[in-house]
Amino acid sequence: MEEALKTILFGSIAGSLGKIIEYPFDTVKVRLQSQAGTSDQLFRSTFHCIQYTFKTEKLRGFYSGLSSPLVGAAFENAILFFSYEYCQSLFKKYYNSPDATLNIWQLVISGGFSGISASFLLTPVELIKCQMQVKLLYQTKLSSSKPLKNPSIIELIKIIILNQGIKGLWHGQLVTLIREFIGSSIWFGTYEVSNRNLKRLNPNNNSVNEFISGAAAGVGYNAITFPIDTVKSKLQTTSIVNPSLVDQNIKIDFLEIAKLIYLKNGIKGFYTGLGITLIRCIPANGVIFLTYDKLKFYYK
Repeated sequence: MEEALKTILFGSIAGSLGKIIEYPFDTVKVRLQSQAGTSDQLFRSTFHCIQYTFKTEKLRGFYSGLSSPLVGAAFENAILFFSYEYCQSLFKKYYNSPDATLNIWQLVISGGFSGISASFLLTPVELIKCQMQVKLLYQTKLSSSKPLKNPSIIELIKIIILNQGIKGLWHGQLVTLIREFIGSSIWFGTYEVSNRNLKRLNPNNNSVNEFISGAAAGVGYNAITFPIDTVKSKLQTTSIVNPSLVDQNIKIDFLEIAKLIYLKNGIKGFYTGLGITLIRCIPANGVIFLTYDKLKFYYK
């Protein structure tokens, strides 16, 4: 029980630090993804998105909706690391050896298991986050009157529940589950492979090894799952960016959104915002793994 509580606490701290670092970049990414599949492109490039956001909303625009994902990141990483460690313990129990060194495939499977577990918490958190990140932007675009106030997280949750019921908070669950199953397998697998190899090459500098391995894990996760994430972000923000589709009762699901993006923007539409995502994930994921491993080391 003590070890489980430590894992949950350390994962929460690591996840919160990583989220604070990456959030401004994530806002730009989601805003770029939200316009995929639309004819009226608000942003010409990543730099234009950054410039426009700062001009219209100042610094607060980059941190719009931070409180929800900050809490979510704490819980998400707590679940991720706890599920990852728990699945590893099951493998070790099966082999009747608590000190057994698991092979990479066992660690990859453990990562996939952790991703599935975390997806059920992530879906409502990311739904609120994505809508908060684009709602004020598109309200401002459509309004020529006085500046609008971004709705609070509570107000947005009430709107979603009123229109779609409780199940509306899990809009995009299947997409998130698929992304997290694949992504977490890659995330943990890449970290373990990189860290093991770096320790052999440079055994006296664990901090550097852990940071580099975490950064590599983040790049691997995002590079592979980015098209799925683009569809998910678009799916969760369609009611704001393309309200006409909702008003016309047009079917909005994973395949329809993917088809819409492809018809409007081709394959490149699925990679809108990839560059800034890869930039943000390097320090964020490096800090997550470094923080988690250091806390485990000092408080073992």
